[in-house]
Amino acid sequence: MTFPAYRSLLDGAPGHDIFVASQGTELCGLALWRESEEGGRRLLSIFTASVWRRRGVARALLRQAQETYRFAGAGKLAAFWSDSLPGAEPFSRLLASLGWSIPALDCVRISANAQQTKIWSDSRRMERMTIRPGIEFREFGAVSAAERTEIDRLLEAEGVPARWRPFDPLENVNQQLSLLMYRNTHLDGWIVVQDSAPSEVWFYSLYNRGLSASAGALMPLLVEVCRRHHAAFGPTGRWRYNTGPDHPGMAAFLDRYAEEFADFHDRHLYSTFTPTGAPSATV
Repeated sequence: MTFPAYRSLLDGAPGHDIFVASQGTELCGLALWRESEEGGRRLLSIFTASVWRRRGVARALLRQAQETYRFAGAGKLAAFWSDSLPGAEPFSRLLASLGWSIPALDCVRISANAQQTKIWSDSRRMERMTIRPGIEFREFGAVSAAERTEIDRLLEAEGVPARWRPFDPLENVNQQLSLLMYRNTHLDGWIVVQDSAPSEVWFYSLYNRGLSASAGALMPLLVEVCRRHHAAFGPTGRWRYNTGPDHPGMAAFLDRYAEEFADFHDRHLYSTFTPTGAPSATV
Protein backbone atom coordinates (compact mmCIF):
# COMPACT_ATOMS: atom_id res chain seq x y z
CA MET A 1 0.00 0.00 0.00
CA THR A 2 0.98 3.64 -0.32
CA PHE A 3 1.52 3.91 3.45
CA PRO A 4 2.87 0.70 5.06
CA ALA A 5 1.77 1.93 8.49
CA TYR A 6 -1.84 1.30 7.45
CA ARG A 7 -1.37 -2.37 6.57
CA SER A 8 -2.38 -3.50 10.06
CA LEU A 9 -5.81 -1.94 9.44
CA LEU A 10 -6.50 -4.44 6.66
CA ASP A 11 -7.30 -7.04 9.30
CA GLY A 12 -10.24 -4.88 10.34
CA ALA A 13 -10.32 -2.02 12.82
CA PRO A 14 -13.17 -0.06 14.42
CA GLY A 15 -14.03 3.12 12.54
CA HIS A 16 -12.39 2.01 9.29
CA ASP A 17 -13.86 0.84 5.95
CA ILE A 18 -12.12 -1.07 3.19
CA PHE A 19 -13.30 -0.96 -0.45
CA VAL A 20 -11.87 -3.68 -2.70
CA ALA A 21 -11.80 -3.90 -6.50
CA SER A 22 -11.31 -7.37 -7.97
CA GLN A 23 -11.76 -9.32 -11.16
CA GLY A 24 -12.51 -12.95 -10.46
CA THR A 25 -10.05 -13.96 -7.78
CA GLU A 26 -7.54 -11.27 -8.72
CA LEU A 27 -7.19 -8.22 -6.46
CA CYS A 28 -7.05 -5.04 -8.58
CA GLY A 29 -6.96 -2.40 -5.86
CA LEU A 30 -8.34 -1.16 -2.58
CA ALA A 31 -9.17 2.03 -0.72
CA LEU A 32 -8.98 2.50 3.04
CA TRP A 33 -11.22 5.05 4.79
CA ARG A 34 -11.50 6.23 8.38
CA GLU A 35 -14.47 7.76 10.14
CA SER A 36 -13.87 11.44 10.87
CA GLU A 37 -15.59 14.22 12.76
CA GLU A 38 -19.34 14.72 12.36
CA GLY A 39 -19.78 11.36 10.66
CA GLY A 40 -17.61 12.12 7.65
CA ARG A 41 -14.90 9.91 6.17
CA ARG A 42 -11.23 10.48 5.42
CA LEU A 43 -9.41 8.60 2.68
CA LEU A 44 -6.27 7.14 4.24
CA SER A 45 -4.88 5.25 1.27
CA ILE A 46 -5.84 4.17 -2.23
CA PHE A 47 -3.86 1.47 -4.01
CA THR A 48 -3.96 -0.07 -7.48
CA ALA A 49 -2.02 -3.24 -8.36
CA SER A 50 0.70 -2.42 -10.89
CA VAL A 51 -0.79 -4.51 -13.72
CA TRP A 52 -4.15 -2.73 -13.29
CA ARG A 53 -2.96 0.86 -13.30
CA ARG A 54 -4.47 3.33 -15.80
CA ARG A 55 -7.50 1.10 -16.22
CA GLY A 56 -9.98 3.03 -14.08
CA VAL A 57 -9.57 1.06 -10.85
CA ALA A 58 -9.00 4.08 -8.61
CA ARG A 59 -11.92 5.90 -10.24
CA ALA A 60 -14.20 2.92 -9.63
CA LEU A 61 -13.10 2.68 -5.99
CA LEU A 62 -13.79 6.36 -5.36
CA ARG A 63 -17.15 6.28 -7.13
CA GLN A 64 -18.22 3.26 -5.11
CA ALA A 65 -17.22 4.97 -1.87
CA GLN A 66 -19.07 8.15 -2.83
CA GLU A 67 -22.25 6.21 -3.56
CA THR A 68 -21.97 4.04 -0.46
CA TYR A 69 -21.48 7.02 1.83
CA ARG A 70 -24.26 8.95 0.08
CA PHE A 71 -26.71 6.14 0.82
CA ALA A 72 -25.40 5.91 4.40
CA GLY A 73 -25.95 9.64 4.94
CA ALA A 74 -22.29 10.17 5.79
CA GLY A 75 -20.91 13.67 6.13
CA LYS A 76 -18.18 15.29 4.07
CA LEU A 77 -15.45 13.13 2.54
CA ALA A 78 -11.85 14.33 2.64
CA ALA A 79 -8.59 13.23 1.06
CA PHE A 80 -5.08 14.35 2.06
CA TRP A 81 -1.93 13.66 0.03
CA SER A 82 1.62 14.80 -0.59
CA ASP A 83 2.62 16.53 -3.80
CA SER A 84 5.91 14.59 -3.66
CA LEU A 85 4.18 11.26 -4.39
CA PRO A 86 4.64 10.02 -7.98
CA GLY A 87 0.88 9.87 -8.57
CA ALA A 88 0.02 13.21 -6.94
CA GLU A 89 -0.94 15.10 -10.11
CA PRO A 90 -3.03 12.28 -11.64
CA PHE A 91 -4.77 11.84 -8.28
CA SER A 92 -5.60 15.57 -8.16
CA ARG A 93 -7.05 15.38 -11.68
CA LEU A 94 -9.06 12.29 -10.76
CA LEU A 95 -10.65 14.00 -7.76
CA ALA A 96 -11.48 17.07 -9.86
CA SER A 97 -13.19 14.89 -12.49
CA LEU A 98 -15.37 13.35 -9.75
CA GLY A 99 -16.55 16.71 -8.42
CA TRP A 100 -14.21 17.15 -5.46
CA SER A 101 -13.07 20.60 -4.41
CA ILE A 102 -9.96 22.26 -5.84
CA PRO A 103 -6.91 21.02 -3.87
CA ALA A 104 -5.91 23.41 -1.07
CA LEU A 105 -2.81 23.63 1.10
CA ASP A 106 -2.98 21.70 4.36
CA CYS A 107 0.65 22.33 5.37
CA VAL A 108 4.22 22.59 4.12
CA ARG A 109 6.39 19.90 5.75
CA ILE A 110 10.15 19.69 6.01
CA SER A 111 12.70 17.45 7.69
CA ALA A 112 16.35 18.46 7.93
CA ASN A 113 19.63 16.86 8.92
CA ALA A 114 21.83 18.80 11.35
CA GLN A 115 24.90 18.49 9.12
CA GLN A 116 23.08 19.98 6.14
CA THR A 117 21.70 22.87 8.17
CA LYS A 118 25.14 23.48 9.69
CA ILE A 119 26.65 23.91 6.22
CA TRP A 120 23.76 26.18 5.25
CA SER A 121 23.87 28.29 8.43
CA ASP A 122 27.67 28.68 8.21
CA SER A 123 27.54 30.13 4.72
CA ARG A 124 28.56 33.77 4.48
CA ARG A 125 25.07 34.74 3.31
CA MET A 126 23.47 33.24 6.43
CA GLU A 127 26.25 34.30 8.79
CA ARG A 128 25.54 37.93 7.99
CA MET A 129 21.96 37.42 9.20
CA THR A 130 22.99 36.80 12.82
CA ILE A 131 25.51 39.62 13.19
CA ARG A 132 23.17 42.45 12.30
CA PRO A 133 23.37 45.27 14.86
CA GLY A 134 20.85 45.03 17.67
CA ILE A 135 19.97 41.32 17.36
CA GLU A 136 20.09 39.27 20.57
CA PHE A 137 18.95 35.74 21.40
CA ARG A 138 17.77 34.43 24.77
CA GLU A 139 17.19 30.80 25.72
CA PHE A 140 13.82 29.99 27.25
CA GLY A 141 15.61 28.41 30.20
CA ALA A 142 17.20 31.78 31.04
CA VAL A 143 13.89 33.69 31.21
CA SER A 144 12.55 34.16 34.73
CA ALA A 145 8.95 33.51 35.75
CA ALA A 146 8.36 37.25 36.21
CA GLU A 147 9.69 37.98 32.71
CA ARG A 148 7.51 35.25 31.23
CA THR A 149 4.44 36.78 32.86
CA GLU A 150 5.35 40.19 31.50
CA ILE A 151 5.81 38.80 27.97
CA ASP A 152 2.50 36.93 28.17
CA ARG A 153 0.70 40.14 29.18
CA LEU A 154 2.31 42.05 26.31
CA LEU A 155 1.32 39.44 23.74
CA GLU A 156 -2.19 39.07 25.14
CA ALA A 157 -2.66 42.83 24.79
CA GLU A 158 -1.47 42.60 21.17
CA GLY A 159 -3.93 39.82 20.42
CA VAL A 160 -1.36 37.11 19.69
CA PRO A 161 -3.30 33.80 19.77
CA ALA A 162 -2.60 31.83 22.95
CA ARG A 163 -1.38 28.74 21.08
CA TRP A 164 1.37 30.79 19.41
CA ARG A 165 2.68 32.53 22.50
CA PRO A 166 6.13 31.26 23.50
CA PHE A 167 5.25 30.19 27.05
CA ASP A 168 1.99 28.41 26.30
CA PRO A 169 2.28 25.21 28.40
CA LEU A 170 3.71 22.38 26.28
CA GLU A 171 5.37 19.08 27.08
CA ASN A 172 9.01 18.29 26.26
CA VAL A 173 10.04 21.85 25.42
CA ASN A 174 13.78 22.07 24.82
CA GLN A 175 14.70 25.06 27.00
CA GLN A 176 18.12 25.54 25.34
CA LEU A 177 17.05 25.39 21.69
CA SER A 178 13.85 27.41 22.21
CA LEU A 179 14.85 31.04 21.73
CA LEU A 180 13.51 34.57 21.98
CA MET A 181 14.89 37.05 19.47
CA TYR A 182 15.22 40.74 20.28
CA ARG A 183 15.91 43.62 17.91
CA ASN A 184 17.23 46.74 19.62
CA THR A 185 15.96 45.40 23.00
CA HIS A 186 12.43 44.85 21.62
CA LEU A 187 11.01 41.31 21.49
CA ASP A 188 10.62 40.52 17.79
CA GLY A 189 10.07 36.77 17.45
CA TRP A 190 10.60 33.33 18.93
CA ILE A 191 10.84 29.65 18.19
CA VAL A 192 9.51 26.84 20.38
CA VAL A 193 11.38 23.53 20.01
CA GLN A 194 10.15 20.23 21.44
CA ASP A 195 12.16 17.04 21.98
CA SER A 196 10.30 14.46 19.90
CA ALA A 197 12.61 11.42 19.63
CA PRO A 198 16.23 10.45 20.31
CA SER A 199 18.41 12.99 18.45
CA GLU A 200 15.31 14.57 16.91
CA VAL A 201 13.38 17.74 17.67
CA TRP A 202 10.15 19.31 16.43
CA PHE A 203 10.07 23.01 15.59
CA TYR A 204 6.65 23.59 17.07
CA SER A 205 6.25 27.29 16.38
CA LEU A 206 8.10 30.15 14.70
CA TYR A 207 6.48 33.51 15.25
CA ASN A 208 7.19 37.10 14.29
CA ARG A 209 5.43 39.92 16.14
CA GLY A 210 5.31 42.08 13.06
CA LEU A 211 8.09 44.52 13.95
CA SER A 212 9.70 43.09 10.82
CA ALA A 213 6.92 42.02 8.52
CA SER A 214 8.50 39.52 6.12
CA ALA A 215 9.22 35.83 6.68
CA GLY A 216 12.87 36.67 6.12
CA ALA A 217 12.81 38.56 9.41
CA LEU A 218 12.89 35.18 11.16
CA MET A 219 15.97 34.04 9.23
CA PRO A 220 18.48 35.01 11.98
CA LEU A 221 16.43 33.05 14.50
CA LEU A 222 16.28 29.95 12.31
CA VAL A 223 20.01 30.14 11.53
CA GLU A 224 20.90 30.45 15.21
CA VAL A 225 18.72 27.49 16.21
CA CYS A 226 20.23 25.36 13.43
CA ARG A 227 23.71 26.08 14.74
CA ARG A 228 22.74 25.22 18.31
CA HIS A 229 20.92 22.09 17.17
CA HIS A 230 24.09 20.81 15.48
CA ALA A 231 26.13 21.55 18.62
CA ALA A 232 23.62 19.75 20.85
CA PHE A 233 22.85 16.66 18.73
CA GLY A 234 25.81 16.28 16.39
CA PRO A 235 25.75 15.92 12.60
CA THR A 236 23.14 13.12 12.57
CA GLY A 237 20.54 15.04 14.59
CA ARG A 238 17.28 15.85 12.84
CA TRP A 239 14.56 18.45 13.10
CA ARG A 240 11.10 18.68 11.58
CA TYR A 241 8.72 21.55 10.98
CA ASN A 242 5.25 22.03 9.50
CA THR A 243 3.53 25.28 8.65
CA GLY A 244 0.14 25.91 7.10
CA PRO A 245 -1.91 28.49 5.22
CA ASP A 246 -2.35 30.53 8.42
CA HIS A 247 1.36 31.42 8.00
CA PRO A 248 1.63 32.19 4.26
CA GLY A 249 4.95 33.99 4.70
CA MET A 250 6.62 30.96 6.28
CA ALA A 251 5.07 28.62 3.72
CA ALA A 252 6.51 30.78 0.93
CA PHE A 253 9.89 30.93 2.71
CA LEU A 254 10.10 27.13 2.97
CA ASP A 255 9.05 26.68 -0.65
CA ARG A 256 11.88 29.00 -1.65
CA TYR A 257 14.72 27.90 0.64
CA ALA A 258 13.99 24.37 1.86
CA GLU A 259 15.98 22.70 -0.92
CA GLU A 260 19.10 24.38 0.49
CA PHE A 261 18.92 22.84 3.96
CA ALA A 262 16.22 20.12 4.05
CA ASP A 263 16.37 16.56 2.77
CA PHE A 264 12.57 16.28 2.76
CA HIS A 265 10.16 18.98 1.63
CA ASP A 266 6.61 18.67 0.38
CA ARG A 267 3.26 20.40 0.23
CA HIS A 268 0.50 18.42 1.92
CA LEU A 269 -2.79 19.04 0.11
CA TYR A 270 -6.43 18.23 0.75
CA SER A 271 -9.70 18.09 -1.14
CA THR A 272 -13.29 17.48 0.00
CA PHE A 273 -16.51 16.06 -1.39
CA THR A 274 -20.09 16.19 -0.10
CA PRO A 275 -21.83 12.89 -1.04
CA THR A 276 -25.37 14.28 -1.18
CA GLY A 277 -25.61 15.36 -4.76
CA ALA A 278 -25.15 18.96 -3.66
CA PRO A 279 -22.15 20.97 -4.93
CA SER A 280 -18.97 20.62 -2.90
CA ALA A 281 -18.18 23.43 -0.47
CA THR A 282 -15.41 25.75 -1.55
CA VAL A 283 -12.20 25.45 0.49
